[in-house]
Amino acid sequence: MKTAIGHRHLKQLPLRDEPAGRRALGGTHNRSESTSHGLARRVHLGLAIAIGLSGGCSSDEDPVPTLPPETPSPTPTPTPLPVWDDGNPDGNLEPEHTLAKDEEGIWYLTPSGGPYEAMTGELLVTEHIDDSEDATCSIEFALTGSSRSESGALQGCEGCSFAFLITYALIAGDASTCLSTDIPEDGEQLILAWAPAESGQGALYLNYQNTGQWILWYEGYLSDDILSFSWSSTLGVILE
Repeated sequence: MKTAIGHRHLKQLPLRDEPAGRRALGGTHNRSESTSHGLARRVHLGLAIAIGLSGGCSSDEDPVPTLPPETPSPTPTPTPLPVWDDGNPDGNLEPEHTLAKDEEGIWYLTPSGGPYEAMTGELLVTEHIDDSEDATCSIEFALTGSSRSESGALQGCEGCSFAFLITYALIAGDASTCLSTDIPEDGEQLILAWAPAESGQGALYLNYQNTGQWILWYEGYLSDDILSFSWSSTLGVILE
């Protein structure tokens, strides 16, 4: 690149010592004039190359820009999770109110001794707020069910021996007074399966929304074709 710059300036330098007839073809001149003009040309040539190599001349090409220092990307700030503020300056997370729910039920299985093909029964649900003796919710369902113990129906329910498709019919109480969200609706159908343990003990599992995912729903006891079951839970609630 530097050599090219030197040649470009060499072409721009005039030979001021050279007579006008110097460039004419066939012109005559003596040896001394040729020698002096040759020295002049070498001087001009040396100056042109020196200027080109010294880098003192400017280039038509744009200079390489100096890049600014690389700035690291800012670290994203995680969004804090919402914290439940119960108004207690001491940070006590005790809920303002508690909801105690009790479920008790019974199945009458037929035919006697099994394998069982049908059942009838009942389910009683009660709720109490803040350990009050008076129930804020008390409802009763009549239960009827048909066997769902055919091949493949119990798939995924480990240890289960039989299952029923149960229809819930509300026969007493006002369900709108209940706060729990997992209480059956009037006319709803659910599949429950029995998994026996030792000495008549066992558990009832719910086929969650008929997806094949079985959830522990009740603890129970089976004896003489009668299956009794129950479940109790306490939750923290906010009352409006």
